[in-house]
Amino acid sequence: MTMLKCADCNSRISDKADMCPHCGCPIEESIKNKKMNTRKKVLLTVISIIVILTVIVLIVGIVNIIKRQEEKKGFYNGLAWGTSKEELQERIGEDCIDNSSKDCLLNAVSDYEGIKNVEAAEIYYYKDGFNKVSILVSFDEEDCSLNTVSDKLVKIYDGKYGTHEEISSYGYTWTTSESMIELVCISSELISIKYENINTVDKE
Repeated sequence: MTMLKCADCNSRISDKADMCPHCGCPIEESIKNKKMNTRKKVLLTVISIIVILTVIVLIVGIVNIIKRQEEKKGFYNGLAWGTSKEELQERIGEDCIDNSSKDCLLNAVSDYEGIKNVEAAEIYYYKDGFNKVSILVSFDEEDCSLNTVSDKLVKIYDGKYGTHEEISSYGYTWTTSESMIELVCISSELISIKYENINTVDKE
C-alpha cells in the first residue's frame, strides 16, 4: 500500500481508497497530482544539472581564454617578467636549485612540452628582476631525431605565439607583446631556447 497526499487537503491517504476520507476528493486526482509532482522534480533536477554544467563550461572557457591571452604575451610557464625570486621558487617547485652566484634558478624537466624522452634544463635569471629564461633541450638520437623534436617544438610555439620567423636553417624566432623567443638547433641532440623580456632586449 502506498500513501499519497490528497490533492485537495494534503492529508495522507491510501492509494487503495476511492476518495479522501477527510474532504471527499477523488483518489484519481491525488494519483495524477503525485505523477505531476514527480515529473516536476525530475524536470527541476535535469534543469539544475544543465545549469551547473553550463556554468562549469563557461568557467573552463574563461580560464582557457585568460590562459591563451597569457600565452600570447609569451611569458614562459605563465611567469610574468619582474616576478620575484621567491615567487619563482614557489611556482617552479621545491626541486629547483638556487645558483645565487649566477643570480638564477635551475630546474630539470622530463618530457618537455609533452614530448616523450625529451629532457630540458631550465635557467631562470632573476638579477635586476626576472627577465630571461634559457632552456637547453636534450634527447637521444636513438629515441628522437633532431628534425622530429624541432618540428614539434616549432609547431607548439606557433600555436602559442603565432607564426615563426626563420633566422637560419635551424633557427626560429617569435615576437610577442612582452617577449622575444628564440629556438636554435645547436647539435644533433641539443636545442637551445631563449625567452627574453622584450623591453630589456630593446634597451640592449
